[in-house]
Amino acid sequence: MEWAKYLADNKIYFIFPGGGTRKPAGFTLETAKKMKEIAGEYFLAYALGECGSYFSCKGSGYYPKQTRKWESVKEAKDYYVDTVGKYLKENSMGGLLDTTVIESTSMAMYNTEAGCTFPTMEF
Repeated sequence: MEWAKYLADNKIYFIFPGGGTRKPAGFTLETAKKMKEIAGEYFLAYALGECGSYFSCKGSGYYPKQTRKWESVKEAKDYYVDTVGKYLKENSMGGLLDTTVIESTSMAMYNTEAGCTFPTMEF
């Protein structure tokens, strides 16, 4: 809450970054409401992290490992949109909290389709 106040006092827009696809322990709708109350327009949303890397990258260290062979690019894209959509819905606390995905991959173009409030590009 101290950071929310500091950022708002200094007119800095911010998102609350989560850990991957799951909210950190203790981050609740009440927490988000309190942050919004303190920071107002400067608190933009809760953010999932790098779903494109999680769900479309073969590199080590990412999860869940996909062993399925896709029949088409459309099938893989639909899987991505559905999967990210599930996590966005869960983390939006039933649509009550704006959510976004911090993304640096080409999958960013699908995050809005999946249900994020607004796209966020990481550079």
